[in-house]
Amino acid sequence: MKRNPLLIANWKMNHGINETRMFFEQFLSNFYSLQISGEVMIAPAFTSLQTAIEFCSENPLIISQNVSAYEEGAYTGEISVEMLKKIGIAGVILGHSERRSLFAETDSMIEKKLNRVLSQNLLPILCVGESAEERENSMLTEVLRRQIGVCSHFSADKLINLVIAYEPVWAIGANQPASIEEITSAHSEIRLILNEFLGENVADSIRILYGGSVKPENMAKIFAISDVDGALVGGASLKANSFLSLCKLLQKQG
Repeated sequence: MKRNPLLIANWKMNHGINETRMFFEQFLSNFYSLQISGEVMIAPAFTSLQTAIEFCSENPLIISQNVSAYEEGAYTGEISVEMLKKIGIAGVILGHSERRSLFAETDSMIEKKLNRVLSQNLLPILCVGESAEERENSMLTEVLRRQIGVCSHFSADKLINLVIAYEPVWAIGANQPASIEEITSAHSEIRLILNEFLGENVADSIRILYGGSVKPENMAKIFAISDVDGALVGGASLKANSFLSLCKLLQKQG
């Protein structure tokens, strides 16, 4: 099945309002001439979401890096999915490895967030991936099954637009991404797990992105892998020219 390619910029805790404005002024002056075949999404920090939305009403779409597991109420510091939808957010990144490791997010919590995102018909981008220790102990399949297992509690028809981002924790911020063989194997394993949980038809429709030290100089080889449907990009998405170089890989051919 041919799936629509997707490129996501995750800015993490970078770029305030002024930097966000400068990025989009430079980025969009070149982006719309590229004739992109696929989708581009950008996830700024919470304080820059409104500024980003003022620049982008369609491709690229603005998404959130996180969301609360709760609908509303006395949850100091939290942002609900309803709040995000009202300002025009298109989707939410869930289960990023930094949320899991630094902020102790559990699979149970991520499942609750997924439920909230699905309740408002926003696009869920679920991050999965193993640590260096887990890989060394041959736990890749076990980790992926557990993390993707949050999807098994929902009907398959609700997850038709789900996006999976495979980000091996040991490759994030490293000088080199995972090897082509490692990425190919992991993406194939993810597709098999999705097939088991959601059925072949839905599993085939789900886009699986790669994330982990993605740069303009290595993305072409990663994009060429048959089961890689795009990328979740961190550091290389912070500068307009660098991210544009990645977007050029989505240009229509011929």
